[in-house]
Amino acid sequence: MSGRAALLLLAALVLVNLGFALGRDVWSALLAANLVLGAAAWTFPAARRFRLSPERVIAGLVYGLAHVGGTKALLALWPGLAARAAPLYALREGHSTAYLLATLPLIVLAEELVWRGVVTRSVAAGPAARVGAGALLFAAAHLASGQPLLIAAAVACGLVWGALAEFYDDLTTPFVAHLLWDVALLFVWPAV
Repeated sequence: MSGRAALLLLAALVLVNLGFALGRDVWSALLAANLVLGAAAWTFPAARRFRLSPERVIAGLVYGLAHVGGTKALLALWPGLAARAAPLYALREGHSTAYLLATLPLIVLAEELVWRGVVTRSVAAGPAARVGAGALLFAAAHLASGQPLLIAAAVACGLVWGALAEFYDDLTTPFVAHLLWDVALLFVWPAV
């Protein structure tokens, strides 16, 4: 990992965890942190791997729907899990649905630029090691949330979206899958 990438990783770990630790208006704190981090990540050529095509968008939709289906199946099989998600939905409080829907794509784009575009690409050699290490670091950015479910979800989602970024060598498909998963679980089919 280059010095610049390591600095971005450190900044991401600090700013995202700080956003959770502040406790008040976590959504806006995470939005601000991710806008700064996304802009910094954009300076890395590896983060600018978007080759928008119908095939990549459709693949993102398919993988995103499969990910939503898998998540909903897991919630159905483990009844107590949905109750543990309630504190995560509290992060939306104080904001209109319009504000949340307008800012969510910015947060997701920034996360893909930082975590899959820079961190995962530079953290280790070999695709499996990169995806695994990237997912663990993505989860580490969520530690200050104090929510084991969010941290576990960050590992699982980091693996899925990291694998998509590796397989397609592009961020279009993981961005679409990530955005679809977030919209579905936050607004369309919430866990609670």
